[in-house]
Amino acid sequence: MSRARWGGVILVIGALLGAITLAVLSPGGVDEPGLPGAAATGATPAAHGTPAAQASPSDDRLPTAQPQITSPKTGWVIGEWYVDLNVAVPEEPLPRRLLSLLILQDGQEVKSLSRPRRDGDVTVNDVPLLEGTNTLTAVLRGPGGLGPESDPVTVTQDRDAPVLKVTGPKDGASTFDSEIVLSGTSEAGATVMVTNAAKGWDSSLVVGPSGTFEVVVPLALGKNRIVASSTDRAGMERKDTVSVQRKDGRPVVKISAPKRVSRGSLPKDVRIVVDVSDVDGKKIEAATVSYSLGGPGWTAEDYVDETDASGRSVWRVELSAGGSQSDPLVSVEVIAPNRERREVYQEIDIS
Repeated sequence: MSRARWGGVILVIGALLGAITLAVLSPGGVDEPGLPGAAATGATPAAHGTPAAQASPSDDRLPTAQPQITSPKTGWVIGEWYVDLNVAVPEEPLPRRLLSLLILQDGQEVKSLSRPRRDGDVTVNDVPLLEGTNTLTAVLRGPGGLGPESDPVTVTQDRDAPVLKVTGPKDGASTFDSEIVLSGTSEAGATVMVTNAAKGWDSSLVVGPSGTFEVVVPLALGKNRIVASSTDRAGMERKDTVSVQRKDGRPVVKISAPKRVSRGSLPKDVRIVVDVSDVDGKKIEAATVSYSLGGPGWTAEDYVDETDASGRSVWRVELSAGGSQSDPLVSVEVIAPNRERREVYQEIDIS
């Protein structure tokens, strides 16, 4: 190639490099100093010639509705670590998507529910509790913060079983009575259930402010295992048990009367003796003894007496003539001081 042509090529390459350099130093659409437009007007053009986007103003709206905790009621006591709350949420102007329902415990958030249903009850499950008394409130949160809080509700978390002690009767006690008074102490306000399976019996009562209780328990013959169970308001339970042996309280009655009387000796005074004791052989004083003597064709005779300190009662009665076709009958009913009773009979052979 001739020198003239090489020179032309070099000039063309130089022109191209100059144009590229100018394009890099002066991007399209950006004003340079000394050029008309930017300096004259004071405007700052946007990159690529597009206007800058304007930020939307912040949403600082607050909820106006005041929710209320409808259950549990204030003062409730529970033995669990979590509680379910029912909250009434009134109508709220803010859209549901912008709302959250918060549960505050002593002012601190412990549970939240997004987009709560409004104008009705909402259930917030598994709200955690601290040991002791917890003050809970409900509140709606919107874009700008919290609305008005609900009235506070106190819930006490109590894991301790109530105190319970049966103070009477003593374990292993025995009695002839058909019932016994069970006494004890427990937590005021607790419910005490007393059962006696031997008798198929149970009863419940609420312990008063004094913390003491009494209940009359019926007894079956033999061994009675009496169980007292105290349950506090948190549902915690404690039991105490005593065993009571009920002996056969019916009096043991022995009657002594003539077994045979000659008809020819009638009328005749006879002596009827009644001895009363308990099953252990101890004499029973002040038992009521009701006598009756008679039968078909015989004149009826009746007498009422009480046993003396030796457990004895004596009746002297005249046995009159009569009743040729039958023998007279002596019947005795004994009622012990414990109200137990027994009847015995004896015929007198008239020959």
